[in-house]
Amino acid sequence: MNTNTDRQIFAKFLGLLLLIADLITLYMFIHNYLFLNFWSSQWFISISFIIVLYGSGLALFSIGSKEDSTKTIILIFGVGYILISLVLYLFWGYNLTFRWYHNGLSTFMGYFVLFVVSAGVGIICFNYCSVQYLRFPSYGYGLSNFTYICFLLFKYVIKNRYLQTNIFIGEIILLVIGALLFLILFFTSDSDKALNRNWIV
Repeated sequence: MNTNTDRQIFAKFLGLLLLIADLITLYMFIHNYLFLNFWSSQWFISISFIIVLYGSGLALFSIGSKEDSTKTIILIFGVGYILISLVLYLFWGYNLTFRWYHNGLSTFMGYFVLFVVSAGVGIICFNYCSVQYLRFPSYGYGLSNFTYICFLLFKYVIKNRYLQTNIFIGEIILLVIGALLFLILFFTSDSDKALNRNWIV
């Protein structure tokens, strides 16, 4: 066995360990409700570890694996992070719309940071595999945005709740975020560039 093969095997093995550690960290972050402890030291540390472990693990795994294997792992993680971002979007929207008394600017920004991290990682993963795959997350964001519109209709039309300016501004921002993600990803995946080549992140 030559030196290059040894290095590739070790890089792949270490990369897998780091990716598994990333999954464990992500699980504990969600299971222990640390993601709701906005701006605490544990919150910052957990997010940092999730990003660093994923990035370094993926880099090492790609060194020791063929391109197809790397793309498969990236796509699996991409699906997971997109699902997390979709659940987070609806959870964020529900709390903002129906539990407004628990919300402040710091809470809103905390959800925003979590959403950007999870959606960003997921979109990058799909984009790396193929731009055409971006249409799948766009479907999810489109459905989530529609669900959030139903939340707002229920609140303001059916329940006839009074409008609070600060909460309403947050609701509009959240609605715009979901709509923009749907439109950008949907039309990017359907562009001429997407039909002819993949983007490399």
